Amino acid sequence: MTLQRVLLRVGDFYYSTYEPHFLPQAAPKTLAAYREALTLWRSLTEDPPIDAVSNLTMATFRAELAKRAWRGKSLSPATVNKHLAAIGAILAKAGPAGPRNRDALSLIAQVPWAKPLKLPRRRPRPSPQELLGKIYAACGVAVAPAIAGVTPAAWWRAWIVVASQVGIRRQAMLSLEWSDLDLARRTLRVRAEEDKCGVERLKPLKEVVVRHLVAIRSADARVFAWPYATWRTLYREWRRIQAAAGVRRGEWYKLHALKATCGTQVARVGGAHAVRAMLDHSSIATSELYVDATEWLREAVERAPHPVEFDQLFQRQQGG
Repeated sequence: MTLQRVLLRVGDFYYSTYEPHFLPQAAPKTLAAYREALTLWRSLTEDPPIDAVSNLTMATFRAELAKRAWRGKSLSPATVNKHLAAIGAILAKAGPAGPRNRDALSLIAQVPWAKPLKLPRRRPRPSPQELLGKIYAACGVAVAPAIAGVTPAAWWRAWIVVASQVGIRRQAMLSLEWSDLDLARRTLRVRAEEDKCGVERLKPLKEVVVRHLVAIRSADARVFAWPYATWRTLYREWRRIQAAAGVRRGEWYKLHALKATCGTQVARVGGAHAVRAMLDHSSIATSELYVDATEWLREAVERAPHPVEFDQLFQRQQGG
């Protein structure tokens, strides 16, 4: 593989070298993310020759991304960082080889870089158990998906139960096949191809999960058969169900919130390592992003001792 440095641009390098040689097993979603970032790079920087890309070029790209609007809103810091990281990864392969980048091509002497935007870390938003029960009960309003032998209500109730009790991602749910389940042993296999870390995982299932899975058994090889070309219907039905359960617009939960529901409940009874294993994370630090400890922290606070004078003296002062 011979590359000429003269006027070689990031876009040229990506399509001629990076994608075919460094992303041969990448998922379509990953390729789409790189291509989207590259499209933005070309429109916001005019894609200068790779030798001319500097730290200032990267900083300018970051700043222009932050000002860019999509659907009437500015891009979020997370989205800006995602595109910045994609361009950075491409440039890293054009840079010098090193211990963590041994297959780099040394087309440029130094890899340009810009500091990612700071991301606010918000509290996870799991669904309270009482509300989750109401959402489950409201699934009767669903009209999709239309699958022979399976009602939309049964499909959605199974989805809610599996997502909130097993904690797998949307894409893994939709890719789940009946061959991945051992209902007799109550286990679910997440294939390595569907796992973010590329690791095959086995998850135990509660009896309530098994019952709901059996209720949606169909002729389709997929557990959660989805006969539509896009996910628009999926999100529309999920919002319709929440509205029927009394969740107000603006307070609707994302489908991903069900994973936080699972993580929060497992952490409460099984601890951090159980959450990491259940949610398929490579580190406990990542799992912490899915756990809201507010309720059992409240229980601990209420049980924590304090001097009796805090109560007795205060009551006397108040005339009680």
